Amino acid sequence: MPVIKKSDFSLHPQGMFSARVTAVADAESLNPDWLPQFRFDLETEATDEQGNPMTIAHYVSQKLTEQSKLGRLLKAFGFDIRSMANGQEFNTDDLVGCSCRIVVEHQERNDGSTRAKVASVVPADPGSKTLPQQIVAENDDEDDDIPF
Repeated sequence: MPVIKKSDFSLHPQGMFSARVTAVADAESLNPDWLPQFRFDLETEATDEQGNPMTIAHYVSQKLTEQSKLGRLLKAFGFDIRSMANGQEFNTDDLVGCSCRIVVEHQERNDGSTRAKVASVVPADPGSKTLPQQIVAENDDEDDDIPF
């Protein structure tokens, strides 16, 4: 007969935390009417009962505009969305290691359980790693007046 063993789970605490991107991956949308999404894994300064850093997933649509969740996240990394040319691309793997600050809030689900959700993102503290220079360099066009 199989034996089931309960594993530990620590709900990420609420509040504002420094966070660093550890992975970016494509993610299925929960609703088929939604756009495809990215899952950003953000390691924070919060620790679990064993003292290990905690990670929280942040889902954003793959639509990049100034007001989209992806656009607000990239702005927190120091990316100037307005200076991008329409159709301009960059590799999401280059975002691994970027830092920001996040606000985590707890939300109660319909089944009575509680989940931790990234409610907002803001720029990191000064001195933290923001958008990698190779992305900034890829956006540089000698023929226009964009400041980077």
